[in-house]
Amino acid sequence: MKKLLLLSLFSTSSIAGQFDLILNGQSFHSEKQYIEYTETIHNKTCYYWYCSETTEQIIHKRDFNQTNTGLGIQYDLNDYSFIQVGYYKDSYYTTANYIGIGYTKNFNVVNDLKLGTGITIQYLHSPSYMKGHPFIVPLPIATFGTSDIALQMLFSPKIGKINDVDALFFQLKIKIK
Repeated sequence: MKKLLLLSLFSTSSIAGQFDLILNGQSFHSEKQYIEYTETIHNKTCYYWYCSETTEQIIHKRDFNQTNTGLGIQYDLNDYSFIQVGYYKDSYYTTANYIGIGYTKNFNVVNDLKLGTGITIQYLHSPSYMKGHPFIVPLPIATFGTSDIALQMLFSPKIGKINDVDALFFQLKIKIK
């Protein structure tokens, strides 16, 4: 199985070596708002999933950022696997940086139009998550489009203290010629 995975990662194809511009954009959350607190001991703003109950005071409710603007680059290793790096304004209005690898299986719909599904494993860093510590997270991904332009959808499920709400995140992938 390991040999098959390595072979698929580095096999040649018609799109091997293709660079794409990633426009990070819209997201949708399973809840509209979150509660923002201040930690009185250190007098800094933090988010409710990691502030201590004995030291926090409520500030206000705030809407999740649904417009996660940012840029990235994707390098397609072959028809199935890719590497991504980029940044975006996350759900808590701070800048998140990421680098990751992914694997998608594409199915022809009509002519060059494809529908794909797979997984990406991201190394993510944002002050909003995990007390600002970088972490690794696997995310399901779906794609719809052509080799020149495609819509990519990533699903970030509610995961304990990493992500307190389900979110669907959209990227536009544009081929760099």
